[in-house]
Amino acid sequence: MPGAGRTYNDTPRGPYGQEVGPWRWEDGIGEGEEGWLAGGRNAVNGGVILHTKDGGATWETQLGDSQSSDRAYRDLRFLDAKTGFAVQSTGVGDHKLLRTTDGHDWVPIGTVGQHRSDYQFVSPEIGFYTGGTKILRTTDGGRRWQSVFDCRVKAEVHGLT
Repeated sequence: MPGAGRTYNDTPRGPYGQEVGPWRWEDGIGEGEEGWLAGGRNAVNGGVILHTKDGGATWETQLGDSQSSDRAYRDLRFLDAKTGFAVQSTGVGDHKLLRTTDGHDWVPIGTVGQHRSDYQFVSPEIGFYTGGTKILRTTDGGRRWQSVFDCRVKAEVHGLT
């Protein structure tokens, strides 16, 4: 069975024999085609974040275990080749927010709302998410969120609704 730090010779669907979830692709970063994949066996089991440096020919597990009872990782967002974010459902309440600052090691840094529409960071510390009619902002990497605007209409700005 796959484990952390191992490399796999498969397609994005192949490391565990099933579709592992939403795909975040960063084409041409570094010396090859670098990309990340987040998901799990299903929404509540086998959460993993995978990484490729060769356009998907091989995959390395950066976080998680496909045989675990850990929930899937989702919603990958990257600022650059090294700084990225991912979300993991907690089942109840706010979802766990993770960050990498080296493109490899993922650590929990805070939370995002369970009932959010979307989230986006503009720097390693400043981010926004929309939930219901509110726009919330963090200035400490997701540790604390503050409502900054109450929307009266639905709007989309750079994919954030």
